[in-house]
Amino acid sequence: MVIDTFTVADSRINVGGTASFTVGGYYAYDGGAWSGSYSLNDTATKSVVGKYGYRITSITDSNYGLTVFEQTVPDIYVIFDKITITLSVADNRIDVDSAANWSYTATYQYDGADATPYVSLTLNDTLTKNAVGKYGYTVSSISETQYGLTAFSSNSFYIIFDNVQFTIIVVDSRINVGETAQLTVSGTYAYDGSAFQGTYSLNDTTTKNTVGKFGFKVSSMTETAYGLTVFETNEVYVIWDRVQITLSVADDRINVGDTAEYSFVAIYEYDDVDATPYVTVTLSDTLTKSSVGRYGYTVQSITKSQYGLTAFTSNSFYVIFDKLP
Repeated sequence: MVIDTFTVADSRINVGGTASFTVGGYYAYDGGAWSGSYSLNDTATKSVVGKYGYRITSITDSNYGLTVFEQTVPDIYVIFDKITITLSVADNRIDVDSAANWSYTATYQYDGADATPYVSLTLNDTLTKNAVGKYGYTVSSISETQYGLTAFSSNSFYIIFDNVQFTIIVVDSRINVGETAQLTVSGTYAYDGSAFQGTYSLNDTTTKNTVGKFGFKVSSMTETAYGLTVFETNEVYVIWDRVQITLSVADDRINVGDTAEYSFVAIYEYDDVDATPYVTVTLSDTLTKSSVGRYGYTVQSITKSQYGLTAFTSNSFYVIFDKLP
């Protein structure tokens, strides 16, 4: 028997795969085609990366029972190989809803040659997340164009998708016009609740000289620990208010020595709600006079228990203290 055909379908295959050989020959006497089976010197499946040599060690002949043969073609070598994928990530803590920036290199395990230009890969999960959390990534499959390999090993990486959560608390939600609102602002990282590192700005100034209701929230931040830009914030409201006092006098001309009788109505300027039951006023002068004359009165100060306001506006009135000659 003369073995003149000994080939392998692919000389570089996946580790764990099975090499596929083609063997052919003829009878030396008459050139007729050989029919039978053969045995190799080694198994055709390998689980360890390497280069393995193959030769024919024995044959069986279906026609004449021959066992003697001559191999006239060279032995064959097959490389069982696998690709090593090394993943890297530029930043493992990023804004929720943003896309992770990652890269990879690929090498052939057999000879350490660079496989990166020939490899495309698929990760096990999407690289954009809209929910805060820690997500792990590794390679789920590859495509390699130089040798058609699909066997690989890969490291893993993780990414924390995070944002900052600001909580604003207002100490007093109704204060005097002209005062500064007392706000407490705290920030935490949504992923682990740790304290925010950086600076923030509010959307408005915290001192107002006009009556009104103003809302406050965080409008921007500079986060210094991880470079995050996404944040959430609540909004609080503060009413800047004052009391409008309207004075009236029962009689604006009375006897010297008598006490003038007056009354007042108080309202909150912000919402025109009656504040009279809660307000005590102090006038600018005493209401009893022993000397003839015209005396002017306005509000000097107020005390108010409902919201603690002391800012006010007030009209004036006059009282003439008089007597007959």
